[in-house]
Amino acid sequence: MRGCLAVLILPAGLVLAVAWFAGPTLAGAVVDRSLDDAGFVAAQRSVTVSSDQPLEILAGHADRVTITATRARVRDLSAARVQLTLTNVDLVNGTFAGVVGQLDDVLIPTVDGSSVDARSVTVRGRAGAATAVVRIDSSIVEALLGKAIRRQTGLSVTAVTLSEPDRIRFTAGLTISGRFAVAADDSLVIAATSGDTRFTVFQPNPDLRLTSVVVAGNELVLTGTTDLRDLIR
Repeated sequence: MRGCLAVLILPAGLVLAVAWFAGPTLAGAVVDRSLDDAGFVAAQRSVTVSSDQPLEILAGHADRVTITATRARVRDLSAARVQLTLTNVDLVNGTFAGVVGQLDDVLIPTVDGSSVDARSVTVRGRAGAATAVVRIDSSIVEALLGKAIRRQTGLSVTAVTLSEPDRIRFTAGLTISGRFAVAADDSLVIAATSGDTRFTVFQPNPDLRLTSVVVAGNELVLTGTTDLRDLIR
């Protein structure tokens, strides 16, 4: 009887051991393919799948999927470095509940076909409505402003100064003081202190819906929401 039990238990234990250690690797390969299907391309990319109860991975569920990439392209957005952790992941259906992470040295597409250089974009929250915080250096803001005003008025911009919480001062024929704001169409604009829009700086691709803007030191910090549910498929 003991011999029969041993014959049954040992193979079962071997299967469980293989599943315990090989499950995350196999699941990682599945996620890697789903990233390809979703159009997530990178020069280098790694996927780590983990769960507090590792055997859950065999049932198609993972508590966390961590994606690390360099020189990556996600949708129309490009980034030098990407690190994202997806939470409560359905490996079978390619869905997840939440996301947290950061992209560095990012090119954000705009509706006119150009792009904006951002130092970083951090994301956190629900997969379908994650909060995105975009940090743009003041030198980039100055270049964007100069291009926008030349296009809209033909004037050149000099002596640009940003100050907290949302102020900007510059010279374009005359000295202009205003504040950064987000317009109803999600454009980043410079408004007069009365609230009237004076100049549109840029409008991001609809994937990023801006909600607020502040000046923090030498950076412009934009906050918005983004839907990342199609990150994996």
